[in-house]
Amino acid sequence: MGDFNSQPHSIIMRIIQSCGQLSDSFADTHPPPPSITSSQHRSLSPLEVLHTHGITCDSPLNTYSAPKLKHKSPSDDVILRGGKRLDYILYSSPPDSSHHLHAESSSVKLTDPIPHLNVSYSDHFALESIFTLSPSRHLSPPPTPDPSLLSPALSTLHAAYRHNRSFSRLQLKLFLLALTFVPILATASSFLPLHYLNWIFTLLGVATGVGGATMLYTGFVGGQWEAGALKNVIGEIEDEVERIRRKERRGEGEGRDSVEFREGLDADRW
Repeated sequence: MGDFNSQPHSIIMRIIQSCGQLSDSFADTHPPPPSITSSQHRSLSPLEVLHTHGITCDSPLNTYSAPKLKHKSPSDDVILRGGKRLDYILYSSPPDSSHHLHAESSSVKLTDPIPHLNVSYSDHFALESIFTLSPSRHLSPPPTPDPSLLSPALSTLHAAYRHNRSFSRLQLKLFLLALTFVPILATASSFLPLHYLNWIFTLLGVATGVGGATMLYTGFVGGQWEAGALKNVIGEIEDEVERIRRKERRGEGEGRDSVEFREGLDADRW
């Protein structure tokens, strides 16, 4: 529950819902919204768009978002859509539970400005969902995540990891370059005949040292941390994909054994 910073059609939300076995309470309680290029969508007011699409961010009705929307092109997706739906209340019923969780309603709240202040409560509107818990007649097995959703994510993460390594190496080279220039600047300032210009070299030396230290921190410390996090996520997703594929292969093997067994029974019967 909260701001996922991703729109419903994104691969991120599809992975979260598929792998987490989660349902979207707003989507479950509303019909699919019209296409943003349709006349039906264009005929909607900003408030109607907000409630139809579940817009919670970058709405022209939000006092924090309205100023920055003025700088966007009329053909921008955010302008055409009327904002973004980034906030979700996701839910699921445990597969071994005797009760089923059902979304009754979901709506965007706190869309009006704060009384007497004429500003929105936040740069995101609130989302409210109401659920009911009812006895379940049968227990359903948990759905299997779709590996076709994980493969694009792996490709994106591998690309991000390669970019991280390349950018980290660049920053470390800049640190070494700064490390070389600091003594050069210090030496040059001592041999400068115009001593009243020494402050320029001193200032350049300090700026180079600070810049080099920043490159070291972001290139080595921050880069290593980010690379480690990416490797962990990549490893977990690869393990999950392999687990799903092994399960599918076992299912295919059991299906073939069942077919062969039935064929054997038919042969014995004849």
